[in-house]
Amino acid sequence: MKSHTNPFSATAFDARDIVNYFRIQSLIEEIFTEAQLFFATKNLTAHTSSDLADLALAYLEGGNPTDAIILSNRVIALEESTLNDPENAANQSEFLKKLESLATVYFILATVARENNDFDKSSKLFLKLKSQPLSTWLESNVYKNEGILYLKKKDLEKATAIFKQGYEFTKKHSELEGSLASFLNYWALAETNKALANNQDPAFGLQLFQQTTELYEKLFKKFNVSAGEREKSHDWQSHLSHRALVLCNIAEKNPDIAAAKTQLEEAEKLAESALAARIKNKADAQRLGDVQKLLGRIHTGLKQFKSAENYFADALNNYRIAYPNKKTDGSEADQIIEVKDYQLSLKNVMQFAGITAPGKLSIIPPPLVQLAINPTQQLPPTYPRPH
Repeated sequence: MKSHTNPFSATAFDARDIVNYFRIQSLIEEIFTEAQLFFATKNLTAHTSSDLADLALAYLEGGNPTDAIILSNRVIALEESTLNDPENAANQSEFLKKLESLATVYFILATVARENNDFDKSSKLFLKLKSQPLSTWLESNVYKNEGILYLKKKDLEKATAIFKQGYEFTKKHSELEGSLASFLNYWALAETNKALANNQDPAFGLQLFQQTTELYEKLFKKFNVSAGEREKSHDWQSHLSHRALVLCNIAEKNPDIAAAKTQLEEAEKLAESALAARIKNKADAQRLGDVQKLLGRIHTGLKQFKSAENYFADALNNYRIAYPNKKTDGSEADQIIEVKDYQLSLKNVMQFAGITAPGKLSIIPPPLVQLAINPTQQLPPTYPRPH
């Protein structure tokens, strides 16, 4: 699986392979171990900036953003002030290697800032990246990760445009074929959410989701990815959770209660499968929280209220791990605020359904009322939750 899509890499490993091959957990662990062994061969100060950028990327993909930031800042300290040195013109090869190293660490810092909800910092770094020459791998991944930034900001028009452009770019480069399905998945998610936000038919986005599933099947077969390895693919699990999210979003707007229930049951299977795999694959707290929050919504709609309470509580705990610090204005992370709103809405739904004593009332999302309230119906038993 060694592709070395970094043309300047001199290391025995290439963290870019992780993205090129479905972010399979066993590959992440293999490359992370190789990276640590390589860098233990000599003092940190003896490594080149290119080496340090490669290690920083391995740390990012291996779930260690703290060390990724430290190494990235070291590369910047070593190289940023030398960009205008006269000797750069005399040694173009070394100069290009320097630019690639800096671009790699800017990319890392932009991605970490986005994950930490520091959207302004992330936007500035992505803008800086796009103003300079990029390797094919970096250009493709800047498209995808900037698209995710706008997806998180709920700027769906911009997100869909970036994902579409990035997908078309990536499709032209055979060495990036393994990352193509992940691109299509995010484009599908953005298109579907955009349609639902504008009260439009999400058919095109759903069509893209179906194409994504088919593309994954094709690529898994081409790259001989076993069923066991597929379960270890973070990209594949993201696809399952995104399909579940879209089904839940559609169900919450569906006036046909029976059809909405069917959609929620399908979403439940996908999301529970994704959560079990994410736990097994050591996913970070934010990604665990995302699926747990989704399952809380799904189980609210299915009138599995106790299970919904548990999922929202689990999501809140994980988001507090992922976002331990308050924002500059003193408020909590948007993810934490959103889960608290869902928890309050669930309490109100349960109150209206006659399950709990009256409590403080607030605005209740109409879809939750529509799907969850039926005081004359017995609550079904909750489904067992993955551990």
